[in-house]
Amino acid sequence: MIRYTNSWSGFPLLVQLAGSVLPRALPIALLSTSIAVVLEVTDNPFVDEVVLAHPYPYQVFAYVVAFALVFRTQVAYSRHWEARTALQTMGSRWGDAVTELVAFDFYGRERPAEAGEIDEARCARRLFQATIVHRVSLL
Repeated sequence: MIRYTNSWSGFPLLVQLAGSVLPRALPIALLSTSIAVVLEVTDNPFVDEVVLAHPYPYQVFAYVVAFALVFRTQVAYSRHWEARTALQTMGSRWGDAVTELVAFDFYGRERPAEAGEIDEARCARRLFQATIVHRVSLL
């Protein structure tokens, strides 16, 4: 498990390597940055007139990036709702289990014959039911 600290307004989170994508993305970013710097410094007329003249390559790149971004967002959204549905189902099943346990406890014990024993049994049953409901509600 990764432990997070709130020191320095979260800046250590930006530079940590454990669980980060930076070690894989940094070489690619440095390569593309160096290509952009070389193209800017050389002042080549071919680059200015032919490569940067038409917006079509940028439009294709923007469409691909937009598609990838939407696809990743959709996958994350569906994963979130799948987990939320599973969590709701789990809570419902725990509620059903507690209801059945309380009902079995109520109808499953023999009734004592004397009046003093009835009160003691009722108090013990109520205490057991309250304990079960309390402990399951902590889940």
